[in-house]
Amino acid sequence: MENLETHNSATQQWIERVSEWGPTFVQEHPVLGRFADLGDLILTGSTTLGVVDECSGLDLELVLSEDAVTQVDTAAPTRYIEFHTDGKPGSVIVVSADAWNDSVGACDMPLIAELRRAVMITRSPRETRRG
Repeated sequence: MENLETHNSATQQWIERVSEWGPTFVQEHPVLGRFADLGDLILTGSTTLGVVDECSGLDLELVLSEDAVTQVDTAAPTRYIEFHTDGKPGSVIVVSADAWNDSVGACDMPLIAELRRAVMITRSPRETRRG
């Protein structure tokens, strides 16, 4: 995952905004809030690739264990939560860490390319990690 210094100034501004706003949005969301401390919140997509224009959105992924994803599926009709912040559309998508690991292990190059520029917004406080 990328470091802030590798991004242009417009991208850095959005990363900073999302870093301030995103964790609170997830924690206060009626479904996502139950899982906020169980996973990592990661900014991916066009913003991290340096595309910051009127057509680009903010793509956040809440990466959870498969068990937590199953609980989200039970609690909500979708894993896709839309939002708007500072006039920019975006979404939080709940994804499985196991599915990501499997995809990376299978050389899913589009996912690997996207994750190379991803930015960690919050990291779960879990003591043990797989990887």
